[in-house]
Amino acid sequence: MASVAFLLALAGRPDGVCLLESCAQEIAPSAPEIRQTSLEGLNLATDSKFQLVSGDTAGYRAYQAVIRDAEGRLDQVWTVAVTDLDSLPQKPTAEELCALHERAGRTRKGFASQLFQSIPGVLGGRPMVALIGSALTSDTARPLLHISAVFSTEARMYEATWLGFGAKGLAEAQKAIDTIKLDHGGKMDSAKIETKLLGDYSLLGMPFRFRLPGPATPKPAGLSDGMVSHYTGEVFGDDWYATLELAEWDSPPGTTPAEILKQLGDPEWSGFEFERGDGLWSCPDVPIGNGRHARIELAVEGRFAALLAVSAPQGSNLPPRSVFHVSK
Repeated sequence: MASVAFLLALAGRPDGVCLLESCAQEIAPSAPEIRQTSLEGLNLATDSKFQLVSGDTAGYRAYQAVIRDAEGRLDQVWTVAVTDLDSLPQKPTAEELCALHERAGRTRKGFASQLFQSIPGVLGGRPMVALIGSALTSDTARPLLHISAVFSTEARMYEATWLGFGAKGLAEAQKAIDTIKLDHGGKMDSAKIETKLLGDYSLLGMPFRFRLPGPATPKPAGLSDGMVSHYTGEVFGDDWYATLELAEWDSPPGTTPAEILKQLGDPEWSGFEFERGDGLWSCPDVPIGNGRHARIELAVEGRFAALLAVSAPQGSNLPPRSVFHVSK
């Protein structure tokens, strides 16, 4: 449907490579600096200073703002990409633009473990979508946070993406996405969207979703015998702690908790009595040692399995299932 250039534009840069450090290196010192938050009719609530980095790519412009910490290390990057829809062989619908942006965000070159939630919205009467989540940079295995949104007019597609190493700037990035304004025929339209961190996070190709209070911190994960892919992540609270895993095997790994827990979670958990209901296995409240208790949920479907375990000190309540659970 869309051109190769268009799909690469969806990935964030004309060459499709969007590692955070390489993005920053690409900005030429001679590039013109834009000292305002208005870019081609888009108003973005950030004080970041953008530069044009895409060169003379026909029908596509990319602007970036790089934020470094006090030691000069790369900390955050904003990217705004604008595509002229008339430059494409076939003009996609607003719904197709949303779907393509989401897929590109979940499969972006140079990243792994993209566990995201998607949040629908409306801007100027046209659908928009925001993505919130986390990923690993494949070259350093360093976790980062991701917030992005795609929206459009009849003539242009806009993508605003924030990447950050750590939570600094996350709240500001959420606010910037929630308050996007776009010049639509001389009238400023405001986004109708709310990028809450609490939501259902999923990995592309996996049939499960995790309800989480915010993006997980992904961790490098190894492959056991027969595994095709393996995701691990964690979420911390004041006194609670959650671990989550997703895995795919080349053939079904089993159908019972004892079989699955040979490769996911803690093998000692296989001795617990799991209850079956709502399409998953669960232990609502079990002691797991070190003075802690946990709720463990396990979902299995064919070659896929998902595990979520959330624990707290004995005597403290576990976070409710409205905040932590697995579903299909």
